[in-house]
Amino acid sequence: MCIVGGLLSEITANAVSTASTSHPYQEIAARNVFHLKSASEPETTADPVPPPPRITLQGIVFAFDRKQVLFKSMITLRAGDAPKEVALILNEGESYAEITVLEIDGLAGTVRFDNRGQTQLLSLERDSVRWTGAVPMPLTTPNPIEHKPRPSASPSFSNEEQAVLIEINRERNKKLIEAGAMPPLPPTELTR
Repeated sequence: MCIVGGLLSEITANAVSTASTSHPYQEIAARNVFHLKSASEPETTADPVPPPPRITLQGIVFAFDRKQVLFKSMITLRAGDAPKEVALILNEGESYAEITVLEIDGLAGTVRFDNRGQTQLLSLERDSVRWTGAVPMPLTTPNPIEHKPRPSASPSFSNEEQAVLIEINRERNKKLIEAGAMPPLPPTELTR
C-alpha cells in the first residue's frame, strides 16, 4: 500500500511539475480570478448617438399663403464648433441643418418636426417661451374657410406719439430685450 501510494504521488507530482514548467500560470488563467477577456473577444461599444437639439417654438405665422414657424434651437454651424442658439423661420417642408418642418397646424398650434431623424410634435402651449412682464401680441390665424383680408382697426398716431410709445415699450421690456427674448426696438428722436 505504501509503495502504491508513493508511486501515485510521484506520478501526480511529475504531472503537476510538467504542467507547471510548460505554463506556470495556466492554473491562474483557467480560474480567471480577475475576469479578464481574451484578445480575441472584441468589445462592441456603439458610439452614443447624441440626443436631437431642443426646439423652442416662438410662433406660427400665415403670410402670403404660406405657413411658417418661428423657433430657436442649438445648432452647430460649422464642423468642430460648439453649438449656438439660432433663431429660424422656416416654411412647411423646409429644412435647416438636421431639422425639417414636416407639418404646421395653426388651428391646433402644433408643429411636426424631423429633428435628427426623430419625429417630434411640438405645441405652442407646451414648447414655447414663457413670457414674463410684457404681454406678447397674440398670433392670429386666418379662418381656413374664409380668406378675406380684415380691415385694420389700429388707430393712427403722430410721429411724436409713436416715438413716445416706442420709448415706453423699450423701458417696459428692457430686461427681455437685454436677455435676447425680444428684438431691439428702433431708435427714436428721444433715444439717448
